[in-house]
Amino acid sequence: MKKQHPQHHRHRHLLLLPLLFDGTTPLSYLDHNLRPKPDLQHELAHLASNEFSPPLSFSTLEPGKPVHAPDDVRHLLRSLVECTSPLIEWSTDLIHQMGYSTYKELFDNQILQMPYIYKHYIDKNNAGESFGTDGKYTKELLEKHQRTMAFWTEADIDDSISTDDILLLSMHGEDLLDMDKLVPTVQRMFDFEDVNDVVAFASTIRDFVAALPEGGGNPLLTVN
Repeated sequence: MKKQHPQHHRHRHLLLLPLLFDGTTPLSYLDHNLRPKPDLQHELAHLASNEFSPPLSFSTLEPGKPVHAPDDVRHLLRSLVECTSPLIEWSTDLIHQMGYSTYKELFDNQILQMPYIYKHYIDKNNAGESFGTDGKYTKELLEKHQRTMAFWTEADIDDSISTDDILLLSMHGEDLLDMDKLVPTVQRMFDFEDVNDVVAFASTIRDFVAALPEGGGNPLLTVN
């Protein structure tokens, strides 16, 4: 009699997808007559697809397109069968808490990239930066940054490195609750005809973020 061996699958897991897709997308920049700026799309796509992103290939779907067709769901489920890690498990748990449909709206409207865009393009002031919950990683990161600066300063034997461009900046999801910060961020990310559309979309984002678990402090807003 032929001996049967159990099959073993290494490092492959199926992350269960809650059935939260109802075919609606209540939040959409398209409803506010906004168009993503072409010059930022490569940079934003890189941010959305790097190794720290949760294992959800929403980027393969059309922006603003509801996930309701069977083919879409099957494609999404296939994308969830992949290698896992503590970071992926942690981020997936956070997505479960807010709901996948909510996360998809954050992704489709490029809200997950807004804290980065604000610090990178709008506010480059690195004075008084804090890192981690209650600033618990601030001292450690500032010391590492100082060592990095010392290395590049010593390595710059021909004065060709602009160390003034080496900045340590912190992203904060709470910035999305401040209209004075959020409006210029939306203006940097989207083309528009009427600034009132920008303000209206920013207001919608602020309310949407405020309703998330932990509000602007939700870690998914600054995972990159």
